[in-house]
Amino acid sequence: MNEIEQKERRSFTFYLSFYKAAKGLKNRERLAIYDAIVEYSLLGKEPDSLSSISQLVWDLVEPTLSKSRASFLNGCKTPHPKKTAT
Repeated sequence: MNEIEQKERRSFTFYLSFYKAAKGLKNRERLAIYDAIVEYSLLGKEPDSLSSISQLVWDLVEPTLSKSRASFLNGCKTPHPKKTAT
């Protein structure tokens, strides 16, 4: 990982669609997918051992998470101009 990829992210958006996709899972599977969402969104860690049903949910939410993560990383690359008082 390069310096930008190691940048600590402190928050992310958890969409209603993530909840709806996972709510029918058994507790253990739901916890696994929630952990996967959090670890990927905040730490960039891809899940490595999801059950087949949890993997299906992951496949549904991962594109949104990846797009959000890419936006965060791109925002870290360019400094934002300082606001001037008007």
